[in-house]
Amino acid sequence: MIMRKAICIAVLTALLCACSGHRAVDRNVAHRSSQLDTTALTRRVALIYDRAFSHYAAIDSLLTAGASIAALPSLDSLFCSADWNDWLGRVKLLDDSLAAADGAVGFFEADYWIMGQDWQDLAVSAISVKAMNDKAATVECKLHNCGKVTVVRLEMTREDGEWRIDDFVDVDNDLDWKACMKEYVGQHNVK
Repeated sequence: MIMRKAICIAVLTALLCACSGHRAVDRNVAHRSSQLDTTALTRRVALIYDRAFSHYAAIDSLLTAGASIAALPSLDSLFCSADWNDWLGRVKLLDDSLAAADGAVGFFEADYWIMGQDWQDLAVSAISVKAMNDKAATVECKLHNCGKVTVVRLEMTREDGEWRIDDFVDVDNDLDWKACMKEYVGQHNVK
């Protein structure tokens, strides 16, 4: 009888150890999967900015040659969310109507892709995923332009299987571009 109890306890202990070891492996797999997703998102942001910087180099080349830049694809349509593009469309419509009415300059005085009006020596560094789930993520990076470094927070969203930028935030100047677009459109009672 004592021998049976000892064997049952040994078998039960072995099963419990095997189960807890299995859970530890599952946790490690989930952790590695999360790291891979974070790494993939970091690579995606680096790729987006690499393409953006190539875009600005193409603008320079076209302007130097006296050609039109109208044929260049929009970075927003390539890399930003549908909601971001919807707000851009609203701002453009409002800007067009205000310019027609009184010659107003418009909303955008700087470019959120480069956090400035001019560009030179564009680079991005220190890309870091701050928060992430299946559908949304927050990424911070350092944007280098004209010898200045700006900390940028990108609010990312997953659309059509790809990570897209849903908002640009200039952390140094506490400037949330999407919130500002919404406020601008709201001030003019446009929906």
